[in-house]
Amino acid sequence: MSSALGPYTVSPELLAREDMRSALATHDFMSVFLLMRKYDGASQDRIASQVAGMTQGRVSKIMRGEDRVASFDVIERISDGLRVPGRLLRLAPRPWETPAPSRATGLEPGASNPSMIQSGMRRPAGTVPHGRPVHLLIGSSLVVAESFDDRARTMDGDRWYGVPVQQVEGLVTMAARKALRFAVAVGSDTVGPDTIDLVHDEVTRLARAYPVSPLSTILGDLVDLQEATFRLLEARQVSTPQRSLYLLAGAVSGMLAKASHDVGQPQAAMTQARTAYICADNAGHDGLKVWTRGLQSMIAYWAGRHREAVQYAELGADPAQRVRGTATTWLLAQEARSWAVLGAAEQAESAITRADEARERLEPDELDEFGGILTFTRPRQLYYAADARIWVDGASLRAEETASEAIAAYEHADIDERSFSDEAGARADQAWARLTGGNLEGAAESLRPVLDLPADQRIAGIIASVNRIHTALRSGPAGETTAARDLQQEIEAFSAVSAAAALR
Repeated sequence: MSSALGPYTVSPELLAREDMRSALATHDFMSVFLLMRKYDGASQDRIASQVAGMTQGRVSKIMRGEDRVASFDVIERISDGLRVPGRLLRLAPRPWETPAPSRATGLEPGASNPSMIQSGMRRPAGTVPHGRPVHLLIGSSLVVAESFDDRARTMDGDRWYGVPVQQVEGLVTMAARKALRFAVAVGSDTVGPDTIDLVHDEVTRLARAYPVSPLSTILGDLVDLQEATFRLLEARQVSTPQRSLYLLAGAVSGMLAKASHDVGQPQAAMTQARTAYICADNAGHDGLKVWTRGLQSMIAYWAGRHREAVQYAELGADPAQRVRGTATTWLLAQEARSWAVLGAAEQAESAITRADEARERLEPDELDEFGGILTFTRPRQLYYAADARIWVDGASLRAEETASEAIAAYEHADIDERSFSDEAGARADQAWARLTGGNLEGAAESLRPVLDLPADQRIAGIIASVNRIHTALRSGPAGETTAARDLQQEIEAFSAVSAAAALR
């Protein structure tokens, strides 16, 4: 039995039991937690305290069969917190159970790589070695491989020549950043098409990564890229039109404005957004002007400056008349929720209708070609409509229907249309609408995937959306029930660790 003193981890004896292994393999956490209590004497509090984001209330619900764990992120946190080996949960080996990479040096050509021997890796069948062995320096480890043959990546894709793929990819990304800095440095006197193409490709990569990646994985790249574009604009000679550079610099500054907003820094966000607009003006790019006005309106909306949010949307109306890209649709969708929170239901519905009409006239432009955060997808538009309708008195049913439509659209969307933050926002709006309609159980069900998000995806907008539910629970008639108090406790635990904290 595990010691009752100190942090709880599952005992080796319990992990060896067949009933425990079966429950872990099938992700039956009701049985898992009950077995922990029966054989390890683990209380609900001790189990919850070891799993990031887990509360005693949720453990209790899981043990009663009233809740379940479906998110792989939560399963990984259970594995890490309670020290359940990954293989028992059908996960890859967790970082805490993976031995440190070998520091072996001086290996003779053809010698076996110790890290491959320790991990049991073998060259996949059918791989034909080409030429002499290859020595790879990965981090501080010298890895010996038979060839650079791509098929020798390993059996499960998690390791490459015995080295974690994540480590390799991190090094490749770091090398690409160095290459970009070098290209900017040597080309700072004369900026040619090749340099522009390099920056353009990097803007595209980051724009498409933004909606589906934790901010911590791309923020450094965004900062480096903004510095690079500014240096190029300061170059003495530019052999290509400066319009292209200003467009790229504006797009990067806009993404950094969004990043600043996501970590709860509206002033920094607005500074970046103003810089983006200046770049758009210098580029003479109406699409970027409209997109940036939508961005400024969004920042003001989440900062609680709702009149200002409407004003920024109205400032974008003139260039929007000349834009057929999705930036116009975004501007109108953002205008709708800004009017709605002010209680102007008629103006909000008018803006939603005009956004739909703008999508019917859609002609993708340069921003849409970048994709990702620089375009405005149909699922995202549905989320904004739901986010507007939750503020309208007597419209909770319609708001729930719109939010459900947005969630369904995200669930069936291609990867280039997905967005963890906007999908979470749609689920929070669905929860709000259900709660307003008196359906506490339905609201908790809607919010479950949101509360399961890892800390590095808990951006400011998501936390604000979730805390709306907390406020409604506190002031509504359901607030005195045990279920409402449990949900409030989970929201408080969720909000306590944000994406901003993950960056520190």
